[in-house]
Amino acid sequence: MLILLAMILSALTSLLLGDTLWIVFASIITFAVSETTDTEIYSRLKLPFHLRVAYSGIVGGILDSIIFVVIGLSPLGANILPWNAVFLAIVGQIIVKTLVQLVAAIIVKRIFFKQAKVV
Repeated sequence: MLILLAMILSALTSLLLGDTLWIVFASIITFAVSETTDTEIYSRLKLPFHLRVAYSGIVGGILDSIIFVVIGLSPLGANILPWNAVFLAIVGQIIVKTLVQLVAAIIVKRIFFKQAKVV
């Protein structure tokens, strides 16, 4: 239910900012797939909290990058990027999102284990 609400808010924000319908459509599809996958992986893994955050977020980020760039930015969608730039855009997004996810997992681990020691 919360994912649906977030998708609706994302679509409205895109429309209000003047994004093309392809960008709005790509945003909705990307959010639905990547967030659902992220949540499913996170909830099914039997690993420590910080590793679940890392693994589920990395997979969600990879799906997010591929789907959004192909549907929203490539010549299949809004035609913002030429085909020869699509691969580089996907790889660049995956690298940045993976690094951010790993940093977040490290921060979560430090906070989580610090709280566990206090209790």
